[in-house]
Amino acid sequence: MRRTLSLLAIVILSLLVLSACGPRDPRPYSPARGKDFGVPAPHAPGTLRPYTIDGQRYYPVESVSTGFRERGIASWYGHPFHGRKTSNGETYDMYKFTAAHKTLPMNVYVQVNNLDNGKSTIVRINDRGPFAPGRIIDLSKSAADRIDMVNSGIAQVEIIVLGYNLRQPTGRVARSQSSDFYRSREMVERGNFSLQVGAFRSHDSAQAYAEELRQQHPHVQVIPHSTPDGTMYRVRLGRFTSLETAELESQRLQRRGVENVVVAQ
Repeated sequence: MRRTLSLLAIVILSLLVLSACGPRDPRPYSPARGKDFGVPAPHAPGTLRPYTIDGQRYYPVESVSTGFRERGIASWYGHPFHGRKTSNGETYDMYKFTAAHKTLPMNVYVQVNNLDNGKSTIVRINDRGPFAPGRIIDLSKSAADRIDMVNSGIAQVEIIVLGYNLRQPTGRVARSQSSDFYRSREMVERGNFSLQVGAFRSHDSAQAYAEELRQQHPHVQVIPHSTPDGTMYRVRLGRFTSLETAELESQRLQRRGVENVVVAQ
C-alpha cells in the first residue's frame, strides 16, 4: 500500500512539473508592424453574392462612387474574431486598419469620421457586418482606437468612400489624401447616379424584384454583369443628376429597410 502511495505521489509531482514548464496564459497574436491595412486577399467572387442574416436580405455591390457617404452607428470587434477568416478570405487582424460593411465592395477604402469628437481614420473593407440594427460599419480595434471609441463601444460616424488606391497605409487621414479626396468629390457631385438595391443570380428573381419596385418607382432597370463566378443581374433604381439627390433617396429607402448603395452610371 505504501509503495502504491509513493508511486502515486511521483506521478502527481511529475504532472505538476510538466504543467509548470508548459505555456501559461498564451498572448494573443499581435504582429510587430500591425498598423497598416493588411494584405488584400485574392478576389473572392462569393463576396458579391446576396446573403441573408436574421431574415434580412443583403445585396453586396461590385462598385460604388467615390464620395458616397453614409451616416449611422459604428461599432468595433476584436476577440474572439481575431485570427478568424473574414468574408473575403483574409485572416482577421484587429491590429490592422480594416472594417466590415454589409454591402460595400471588398478592398474599397473609406474615411470614418467620428461625429462625437471630430476624429477620423481610414480603413479598408474586408468583411461583412455589422448586423445589429442601426449600425453601418464594424471597425477593427486599431481603427476604433484611432477615433477614440474603444471604451464607448459605439459612436455616431459618417463614412466616405475614397476609392481603391491610397498612398500612405497608416490609418491616418493624410493632408495630401484629403485634398485628393475633395478634388475627386467635386468631380462626382454632378453626373448620372442610381441606387443599386439588389444583385441576383437568377434573371427571373431580378425581374420580379424590379417589378415590385416599379409600383412606387418609375425608373427601375435590371443590368446583367459578368463576374468570375457567373452572371449577376443588378437591380438599379432612379436617375439622379446630383450625388446629393441620390444620397437623399438612399437614406429614405434605408429608413424603409431597403439596403442600397449609390453608384455612378
